[in-house]
Amino acid sequence: MYVILYIHMNGYNLLGKEKVVLIRELQKHPSRSLQGVTRIMRGGKSLGVFFPDAIVEELMEDLEAVRSTRLKKRAKAVRTIFKEGKKARFASAYSVAKRYGV
Repeated sequence: MYVILYIHMNGYNLLGKEKVVLIRELQKHPSRSLQGVTRIMRGGKSLGVFFPDAIVEELMEDLEAVRSTRLKKRAKAVRTIFKEGKKARFASAYSVAKRYGV
């Protein structure tokens, strides 16, 4: 669930960048094997996936943002606009940043 959410929210394929490591190689060289997103395999079966701390923190931030009721209301409003076939209004990044004080 988390990986799928992360892939869709960030617009690129996280698992396309994963490295595959056999369990024996991981046991011999753990620090060399666990760099970036790494899938750990044994006998052709996946045992798990290792995510670096930075990616886990981003995932947690993304999940917190998705839980936001404010975000859900805004997403629902945008979906309604597109379902009704109305033309959406677009604004420059500068004007949006100025509006929200960023």
